[in-house]
Amino acid sequence: MTLPDIDLPKVAGAAASAVGLIIASTILVSFVSTRYTSALERYTDLTDGFRGYQDRNKRREALREQVRQYRRRLRLLSWASELLCWVMICAVVTVVAAGVSMVFPGHRGLDLAGAFTLLLTLSLDVVAIGLVVAETRIDRRAVEAEAMDLDEVFGRPEPAPQTGSPQPTPAGS
Repeated sequence: MTLPDIDLPKVAGAAASAVGLIIASTILVSFVSTRYTSALERYTDLTDGFRGYQDRNKRREALREQVRQYRRRLRLLSWASELLCWVMICAVVTVVAAGVSMVFPGHRGLDLAGAFTLLLTLSLDVVAIGLVVAETRIDRRAVEAEAMDLDEVFGRPEPAPQTGSPQPTPAGS
């Protein structure tokens, strides 16, 4: 058995797009990991704060909602991160399949394996990006929940003072 002449530029060209996917996925994993770390730190702070509020008040309810939202965010980011790791594995398999099919042309199985892993790579990438988009939407709600106990921020009237409590006096009276 003799090896065919290998056209190195052709092999490199075939592998370049998959290598680009690996690089892009690595950048995206870094982005998702940064978001995850930040959200986890905030989640820890929120759960500590929630434990500190024993009274049933607006702040405790706001914290409860934020804890729920951050938990959802962390799940989505965790799934996205895992999918992106699979994207990188599939992209590596695609590069290997492309390289091996250039060295051993005519093996339909190698071509099909490369095409399948490339399609799987792109599909998982799209799903992971969709999870990040979903997490971003939850993040918007978390921003709203952060100050939901601050009536004056949203232009809602402040609750009427309870009877029997001292009334504030205007400054200068």
